[in-house]
Amino acid sequence: MPIIQNWFVSGLLAAVFYGAMILVYKKLLLMGVKPLVLNFFLFGLVFLGFFIWNAIEKSDLYAVTPKMFLFFAIAAIFSLFANFFDVNAIKMAPNPGYATTLKSCQFVLVALLAPILFHSSLGVYSFAGILCVIFGIFLIGK
Repeated sequence: MPIIQNWFVSGLLAAVFYGAMILVYKKLLLMGVKPLVLNFFLFGLVFLGFFIWNAIEKSDLYAVTPKMFLFFAIAAIFSLFANFFDVNAIKMAPNPGYATTLKSCQFVLVALLAPILFHSSLGVYSFAGILCVIFGIFLIGK
């Protein structure tokens, strides 16, 4: 059973935790930790955390089908590169907020492809949000 069932509340909490995580990343990078080392330890500890969480929840890990595992593998490849480039951008950016803002381009990609892949809606407000994100990224990049 999920801790928070409201998608909006979960999204806001994710934003807070991701923001805190980015600030800790920047601190570690300023301390001389290399991006690959940061990702190695981070994902090792995250794996351990989720292993314990799944054990406590008694999750049925055997319910994963081969087709699901293929999608896990594809997502893992995307995650590997996304996290590598994300941490490098955070390291090089004068303000980690700049790299984080640029990463919000993912919203544009997801919002535009979700109606095609998942038959979800893309209304006028969503399209206006996409334009705002693009404009905001343009302003941050200047």
